[in-house]
Amino acid sequence: MSTICSIFGHKWNDGCKCLRCGNTRDSDHSWNGCRCRLCNKMRDEDHKFIYRQIYKEKDGSKESLCEGTCQICGKVIVVEHDDQPSGEKCSFHCKRCNYTHEVHVFKPAPGRCAEICSVCGEERDYMKIALDESESFEKRRTAFKKLAEASMIPESILNNCADGNHILKRIKATTQQFRGGTSYTEYQCVACGKLIREMDYGD
Repeated sequence: MSTICSIFGHKWNDGCKCLRCGNTRDSDHSWNGCRCRLCNKMRDEDHKFIYRQIYKEKDGSKESLCEGTCQICGKVIVVEHDDQPSGEKCSFHCKRCNYTHEVHVFKPAPGRCAEICSVCGEERDYMKIALDESESFEKRRTAFKKLAEASMIPESILNNCADGNHILKRIKATTQQFRGGTSYTEYQCVACGKLIREMDYGD
């Protein structure tokens, strides 16, 4: 505190920073979003988030979400998409990150392990998806779960899994951090979900 401020008091000028000595007070801030323009104090409100689309692991599959980063303080949040109709049947886009995707209203197809969208008529044949090697692990694993619920997994696949002959997909791998260190590769069966880890103990 300067001598003049010790005698006459601070000159706040309706702000949080004294115009004479530069001391600050915790009131009358000049907020620019979550940061005060004068003293740089932060608050957890009025952030200016910029969003991007990310994927997070959830129940063995990947879930698409919005990740927001405040351009002022750097705070990061993860939230669900704010879906808006894009003008086409079952097509939506997130107004935050512009992620475009389809949201169908699937209903069971009578007598089959499949579902049909009641809005656009798109069909999900779980047997076809489960056996299609070009499909992603997440889609195939979901399809096998649906088949399991309906007790429709082919007998040959059930027997192979019981014998340890799984339909494996690599889902994770680590590298050695130093000579002689260990690393591993992790696989998961798309049919039964069993996890298998192959260890590499180095030289």
